[in-house]
Amino acid sequence: MVCDATSSELQPIRRTQVICWALLAINYCYLYSSGGEAGFMTEWKLLVLINVISYGAIAHQIYYTLHEFTTILDINVFSAKYPHKLKKRDEQK
Repeated sequence: MVCDATSSELQPIRRTQVICWALLAINYCYLYSSGGEAGFMTEWKLLVLINVISYGAIAHQIYYTLHEFTTILDINVFSAKYPHKLKKRDEQK
């Protein structure tokens, strides 16, 4: 489990996990109250929704971690920071 680059406190149980557990608990309560006939949603839809939430959280963390590093280091990730300076340097050679 990773926290951000600014040494913030690591919290292993995050909103993403709590939301997924809550969805599972709600689905369980619906299944229990109906005697196993019908849940809040089908298991397949629940699985897809939890995966979307989890991968969305991962993508969010990757994006903001890259943004934080580029801000701290004053660099760009996928392009040159000062392309006009690179052109001048190449012309001088």
